[in-house]
Amino acid sequence: MTRPAFQFYPADWRNNAKLRRCSWAARGAWADVMCLLHDSDEYGILRWPLKEIAQAIGCPVTLLKELVEKKVLKGTDKGECAALEYTPRSGRQAGPTVTLIPITQGPIWFSSRMVRDEYIRQKKANRELYKDSPNYSPMPPIGDEENTSPMPPLGELSGAAPMPPKSDLPSSSSSSSVKTKNLKPLSGDPDEMPPGFAEFWKTWPRSERKVAKAECLKRWKAKVLEPHAAVIVNAVKAQMMTKKWQDGYEPSPLVFLNQSRWLDDVADMAAAGDGTGPGQLASQGDQRFRGAK
Repeated sequence: MTRPAFQFYPADWRNNAKLRRCSWAARGAWADVMCLLHDSDEYGILRWPLKEIAQAIGCPVTLLKELVEKKVLKGTDKGECAALEYTPRSGRQAGPTVTLIPITQGPIWFSSRMVRDEYIRQKKANRELYKDSPNYSPMPPIGDEENTSPMPPLGELSGAAPMPPKSDLPSSSSSSSVKTKNLKPLSGDPDEMPPGFAEFWKTWPRSERKVAKAECLKRWKAKVLEPHAAVIVNAVKAQMMTKKWQDGYEPSPLVFLNQSRWLDDVADMAAAGDGTGPGQLASQGDQRFRGAK
């Protein structure tokens, strides 16, 4: 089940040596990358090329390469990626090493901290973490290299084991959590998608920027855009005819939804043939979408 949030510790963010070596722009890009990693079906892992990740968050690839160089974002675009292993500790004794990500071929990018904390959370949820030792502590000692990871989604430096989110705890009084667990994951079949979103996706130009369909669907539902699908589709059609798009500029669909690009003025638009001019689109956007940002 996708969790609505992850924990953020300002002290860990400020004191992380790897992240402090990065520029301000790269740190901002890392915050957006972590949101993608959190929303991924494989928690903490994206199996996209670095270029597609940059397009999804609307930043230059150079900023992501800076994060890779400083070993904040880990993985590879091509070739073989080394395995990610985790050794739990109880006091001064190390437990058996666990392979969290086996040796695999790129593209694959991940946060080792988020992947490890997700493994611990699942073990705790299944009551497997403490079954062999009541005093077992899953966290590495202070000073461990992995302990300096820039973003602690589930807590670490305090020495306390990360707690599963409240929504994951069993509750006899919560019927919504039971219903959520029984939901089937989206297969990507257009028949399972809202018709307005399906039309939006079909309208988008077929190019290398047409990526992250599942993430776009999440944003569509989160912003409750289905009632306004017709205006959004008209905005895409109009912007496709602008000189800016025809000269090669085109945002990804995810950037379009995240930044509410349907509100952009279409000052350079060629005749779209559907009677929807720049002024009309801007007016419709101002009236109907202020609450959907």
